[in-house]
Amino acid sequence: MEITLYDFIQLDLNAKADKLWEHGSYIDSYINFEKRVNLYFLSNFFVEVYLDSNSIIEISAFKKGERFDKYLERINIS
Repeated sequence: MEITLYDFIQLDLNAKADKLWEHGSYIDSYINFEKRVNLYFLSNFFVEVYLDSNSIIEISAFKKGERFDKYLERINIS
């Protein structure tokens, strides 16, 4: 199931979560100011899921930049 970054961004929170759970691949997570952030890969972009007490508070998608760079030190891509 291919979806573009633009199409994904246009979805509401529940639809984003559904697409991600069905077709996304979990990569990593970290804790940021008492919120858990999970990183996933979907189609050709990355998705961060922000959780507070196991409830989704935000889902944000991106392809590159500072948001991705913070994971590079933690991910073994070999």
